[in-house]
Amino acid sequence: MENNIKGFKDLKVWQKAHQLGLDIIELVDGLPEKLIYHSIGNQLLRSATSIASNIAEGYGSFSRKEYRRYLGIALKSAYETENWLKLLAESKVFQRIITKEKIDNLEKVNIEIIKMLISLMNKLK
Repeated sequence: MENNIKGFKDLKVWQKAHQLGLDIIELVDGLPEKLIYHSIGNQLLRSATSIASNIAEGYGSFSRKEYRRYLGIALKSAYETENWLKLLAESKVFQRIITKEKIDNLEKVNIEIIKMLISLMNKLK
């Protein structure tokens, strides 16, 4: 685990993932009440918010192996989030209501989280 860490909230990767979750909540809350927006928004919301949740849950593990497993689940959720964000970025339907800049910023943060998770997992080998 990282030095001077007293809890999962001190992990930079958790902080970034938590903020990404908050940003996705705000994004999804602003979507119109149509089925397509609701369906894709729900999937994006579930994957993005599960990243920080799995980091937190794994931090409470009793072994490095179990902690690493939860980080792996968080990584899978981050990759799923990347997929949904890419879909939004390339969809003409979503381009009408979400700016490319907003999606690009979310994608950049998500990629940072992926790199941080991989690095942390490698440290726990």
